[in-house]
Amino acid sequence: MATSKRTATGTSFGEPGRSARVTCQFNDKGRKVYELDCDSTCVSLTMSAEPTVGAEWHIEASVRDRDAPQIVKASGMSRDEALQAVGAAWGELHGSKGHPALNWRAIHDALAAVRAV
Repeated sequence: MATSKRTATGTSFGEPGRSARVTCQFNDKGRKVYELDCDSTCVSLTMSAEPTVGAEWHIEASVRDRDAPQIVKASGMSRDEALQAVGAAWGELHGSKGHPALNWRAIHDALAAVRAV
């Protein structure tokens, strides 16, 4: 069962040992950027709307790695749908090219807490 825990640095979402929390959020040239701590893995999500494609949302997820950032992109008709798509695409790559396992349910809950999805 997912839990939420309020700490001095924010709210963590997920199961003990499998949590996520938003550590930073900002605008960058019309895109929203969210940085999260997901079980000691720094995850960055960039969300943007594509007005020419029927208000479709694009999300780019990345983690910092020693060699190069690991990036996955996906789209959907809403931010929530795009986040689900990027989580599914990330899950398919788990273990390849250094894509670590991420708790996408906890990431979703943390983003919902800051009204990002």
